[in-house]
Amino acid sequence: MYADIIIDITHEKLDKVFQYRIPSHLEGMLKVGTEVVVPFGKGNKEINGYVTGFSERAEYAPEKIKDILQAGNEMRKVLNMELKYTALKQLLTTALAISIGQLLLTYLPLGFNDLMEGYFRTLCVGYGLYAIANTMMLILLYFTDYKGALFATGMFAACTTTFTCVSLFFPQVYYGFGFLLGSAVFFLICTLRLGYFIKKLPYYILSVQPIVAEDKTGFFTRLGCFLEEKIERGDKLEKI
Repeated sequence: MYADIIIDITHEKLDKVFQYRIPSHLEGMLKVGTEVVVPFGKGNKEINGYVTGFSERAEYAPEKIKDILQAGNEMRKVLNMELKYTALKQLLTTALAISIGQLLLTYLPLGFNDLMEGYFRTLCVGYGLYAIANTMMLILLYFTDYKGALFATGMFAACTTTFTCVSLFFPQVYYGFGFLLGSAVFFLICTLRLGYFIKKLPYYILSVQPIVAEDKTGFFTRLGCFLEEKIERGDKLEKI
């Protein structure tokens, strides 16, 4: 089985369909519009493309037709599996930290009382949620969803600060819940944002990108360039 692929490159000579072989592990997974990764050119550079049709007959010599490397929905499945693995690993790590910590706090003469042990358990659970959410936030950055990542981290900082200040008006047993609730909000926002972003991954990666390359420089970049120019001028004056 073969698939007709249009390559994601803006060039007149490449504005046509290329034929690729569908490997056995991808049969039945592809449909028109599916994003795929294919080897292209003499160097077999991995590049994105989209399925436009299917055919059972090869248009070229079969030995010259290359295989599709990966499909978009396959990449999403791998991403979901990685996130589940990360969540499970962090859950086990948190449970292990609480168990070992509880054991050490009980038998070592560190001066911890029941209230402090409660703080420890609360912070361990909060950090577990934070670690998973931080992983999803890094994935958002990888997919160039800077606004989503900024919103999630901003809400984490704001909620943690607010809930911590509010907890000060309650009994000491609630200390540490500010970080726990802030981490929970951070986790929820990252989960919802990443799920929404993945559903429209081709649009966000391709359609929202500028047609013409943009050179954006922020305040600190301009400041660094200014200081670098000053240093270079100073070095030239010393040589003179």
